Amino acid sequence: MGSFNLNDFLSPEVIDRLRDSDLNLARGLPASIYTSPDFFTFEKERLFPESWVGIGFESDVPEVGDAVPMEVGGSPLILCRDNDSQIQVLHNVCRHRATMVLESPTSGLKTFKCPYHGWVYDLDGSLLATPFWDGTASAKRCPVESESASLVPVRSAVWNHIVFINLSGNAPSLDSYLAEMEEELGHFDLESMEVIHSESWVFNANWKLVMENWEVYHHVWVHQGVFDLMSDEVDLETGVPCTDMIARNNSLMLRPNGLRKESARPNPVDLPLMPWKPDIPRTPKLSSIANAILPNVTASMGRVEFAPAVYIPIAPDKTLA
Repeated sequence: MGSFNLNDFLSPEVIDRLRDSDLNLARGLPASIYTSPDFFTFEKERLFPESWVGIGFESDVPEVGDAVPMEVGGSPLILCRDNDSQIQVLHNVCRHRATMVLESPTSGLKTFKCPYHGWVYDLDGSLLATPFWDGTASAKRCPVESESASLVPVRSAVWNHIVFINLSGNAPSLDSYLAEMEEELGHFDLESMEVIHSESWVFNANWKLVMENWEVYHHVWVHQGVFDLMSDEVDLETGVPCTDMIARNNSLMLRPNGLRKESARPNPVDLPLMPWKPDIPRTPKLSSIANAILPNVTASMGRVEFAPAVYIPIAPDKTLA
């Protein structure tokens, strides 16, 4: 186990205040939870390996032989598309002397080749060659068994274009992990959609601040031009919000209710609406428009678009999205 425990950072008294139903007595997380290098280490040791975390998208490696190196939770990884056009995630560590096998994004690879001693791996991580390992070009005099020296695979799965990994291998299946989100959005045929735009950026803030932004109070103040009227967010006579905030296991959802008016955004007359799975009958349904999959994925929905994002913690005060 790791060198830290949760009670090293959060006392029972602090947790009780977090859960206090009296908002005048309740308190948020201590500032150190967002700034402490020790707590960030604790998250890397105890949170990210045990959960399903998003690391990227199928579109990051669109063709066979495309590969991208990355670091997640302190582990160097390779996201690639193998010779069967399947998504693979591998530990980016040569089994000979622990050199990083892939140093930069690359396209059109046939194999991976370690830059230190030339060991060669298939795109699925299988060891193919260990040249001159035993003094001969073929290394057949003293062969290295592929089963014991291939690149180590990472448990991975894809949900609606998003690539997830579970480093420890101990989490329940991704289908189980995302059951609530699939129940909410499963009628949409998101797999049939294609990428038309992508962006990456680094922001100087703790990764948790993004996930904590799942509320509508800020809409009018921050998203002018999309949400311009407070009356679009709350019934001004009763104070009842026009959006239901739902937290179910690993999923956070903001679902419009019957009080919400039509979106202020222009009607996309020249774009098709969100595709519906052909085997699911079309019925009136209010679906969540803003979703978070804990710990580090958001999946926003619009009339015509699906806009997922993945947040990779780099440091306590730096996040890659």
